[in-house]
Amino acid sequence: MTEYRRFYIAKALWFFIVNLTERKNNPVRSKK
Repeated sequence: MTEYRRFYIAKALWFFIVNLTERKNNPVRSKK
């Protein structure tokens, strides 16, 4: 159970970081 939770947290963190970097790199795309 702990491994699954750790994997889920890592996945969520990676998704958050990717979205943050995309917003910084593409300000036009986030202005929809």
